[in-house]
Amino acid sequence: NARNQLLCLWTGFGFFVFYGIAFAIISDFLFPVPPPSMTADQVVDLFRQHGTAIRIGMFIGITASVLYVPWSVALFAQTKRIEQGRTAVLSYVVLITGILNFGLFATPSALWMLAAFSVEFRPDLPPYGVQLINDTAWLLFVLLYSPAAAQAVSLGVVGLRDSRMDPILPRWVSYFSIWVGLTFVPAGVVALFIDGPFAWNGVIAIYIPLATYAAWFLIIAPYMHKAIRTEEREEAKVPISG
Repeated sequence: NARNQLLCLWTGFGFFVFYGIAFAIISDFLFPVPPPSMTADQVVDLFRQHGTAIRIGMFIGITASVLYVPWSVALFAQTKRIEQGRTAVLSYVVLITGILNFGLFATPSALWMLAAFSVEFRPDLPPYGVQLINDTAWLLFVLLYSPAAAQAVSLGVVGLRDSRMDPILPRWVSYFSIWVGLTFVPAGVVALFIDGPFAWNGVIAIYIPLATYAAWFLIIAPYMHKAIRTEEREEAKVPISG
């Protein structure tokens, strides 16, 4: 059981690394993020110049997105230990929102792949059609923050309810997890702006949430690893009856 939990846990790093490489390096979507103020012709030029790299990157991104599900299963297994003896409502929120996060990353990736495919193989598609696909992808990528936010907040709340002498998450980590979820909320206004910090390429709308999300992964994983090892040692001490 511990081995399976650890395998699920470290798939989170697989997702983080592979999706990050696919999104930021191969597809070159992060430094800088293509702005919403781009004209239709500029969008077409972007996908024409980098179409092959974007298709490859988004294929890797879609494949890596599924790794978010076992990561969430590992979180669920440990949060359920905290809610032991109670109805594990928040633990199921952690699990279900993690499953939904697969769509948060995979769906926009598929749309960017579609845009690159259309520019390459559908020359009769007007530029505004490619622009519409790109707009939809970016708006979904930024606006579908609620499952990720709910997962981080729920994990933090569960951590604060851990009354054991050696809690799975220190209180500061639980508060940090809640804060990370709240940093996603300003992304909800990206459809109101075409430039500035609240546009989909803005500091507040995307760069801060991505930075806090990365920090969340890097901080939560070691504590979950320690909790799984602790559970393994506790189970090893339990005598087998009969």
